[in-house]
Amino acid sequence: MTIQKLRYIVEVAKNKSINKAAQVLFVSQPYLSIVIRELENEVGISIFEKSSKGIRTTSDGAEFLLLAENLLLQIDNMKNRYSQADSAEPAKFQISSQHYTFVVDAFIRFMLECGADNYIFRINETKTLSVIEDVAAGKSVLGFIYLTDSNENFIRRMLKEKSIEFHSLIHVAPHVFLCKNHILAGRKSIAMEDLAPYPALVFDQEGFGEVYEELAEEIVTIKSPSKVIYVQDRGTLNSIIVNSDAYNIGSGYLVPEVMPKEIVSIPLHGVEEVMQIGWIHLSGHYPCQDSLRFVQMVEESLHLYKSA
Repeated sequence: MTIQKLRYIVEVAKNKSINKAAQVLFVSQPYLSIVIRELENEVGISIFEKSSKGIRTTSDGAEFLLLAENLLLQIDNMKNRYSQADSAEPAKFQISSQHYTFVVDAFIRFMLECGADNYIFRINETKTLSVIEDVAAGKSVLGFIYLTDSNENFIRRMLKEKSIEFHSLIHVAPHVFLCKNHILAGRKSIAMEDLAPYPALVFDQEGFGEVYEELAEEIVTIKSPSKVIYVQDRGTLNSIIVNSDAYNIGSGYLVPEVMPKEIVSIPLHGVEEVMQIGWIHLSGHYPCQDSLRFVQMVEESLHLYKSA
């Protein structure tokens, strides 16, 4: 029995629905059902039972929840009382992500919201495999990647092998990032053949062949483009776009203060696949409150800055 499990159970009781509680907690419904079943087996009682309106607590469950709520209240009171004594130990939080402006936006807001006197925060914008490996090794509590119809089987097999769970946040259509002075910038949409004469900017995944394609951050690229520029960081990519006719294909999110104002985002025409953007964490490691709050901030950015 863990404190996090108790918090999950209390949230289920509060919402009277596993599905609604899962949305609030930013976990999958099957995962939350497993947590409930594990806890019920551990304490030897049925906490919830099905009803015509969803679920309700049993008589044993009501007593258990009362004890759980009292315990969580005492724990929170202890944390508040003795937080000053722990002030010498810095708060630590690290996430890894593919190159997404909405994750950076969330990280900035998370940092500003932090009430700790001292902390050590890390954000690692990196290649796809490194995101997965950071989470698998426990270096990062969260990772942010995307899936498509083309790469989903490959990525999910990799995640399963490393005991990592994927939680979907949003589906977005691919967009083209280019300079506002680009000859194509005035179009309402751009087709792949329109991009053929221009340099393609690609985030380097340090690999070749099928594996490289499955891990690519670009949902689609021109077959055998004549001009390709590989980069590793978003700052370099943005500088090249602003100062040339090069382009990059991505999620389309333009977050003020994170992306240069000289860059525009235009829908990519004729591509049926969409990006299923989501977050990953180690299976069996229940997301802490900081992790859940960060995911919530990412979701806020996703909906606030969503492209057309």
